[in-house]
Amino acid sequence: MHIAGTSRATSGASSSNRSGEISALQKQLRELTERTKSLADSDLDEKTKQKLVQILMAQIQVIMAQIAALQRAQQQEKSPSQPDGGPPRTVVEKEPGRQGVASGPGQYLDTFV
Repeated sequence: MHIAGTSRATSGASSSNRSGEISALQKQLRELTERTKSLADSDLDEKTKQKLVQILMAQIQVIMAQIAALQRAQQQEKSPSQPDGGPPRTVVEKEPGRQGVASGPGQYLDTFV
């Protein structure tokens, strides 16, 4: 049985390239799933089958992680967020005599100048 490598470089890829990569990875995922199913009907001994299933399942997990990473990258291209990649921050306007505090554990504490 031939087991192909699944690693791909994704940095700097455009959205259309990512879509193509996702499609190719989904195809690999289907093929690996079919190989896993076909092992049940094979003439191999049980121990060998188990080892091959473990290898195929590990490859499936890697491909699923790659697909998820590419989908996250596509989503980040579509919806801009903060430079650090986090959710938009809440800004609290300053009141006279009170310091502005961003939302968080100390947002309800009064601090007077």
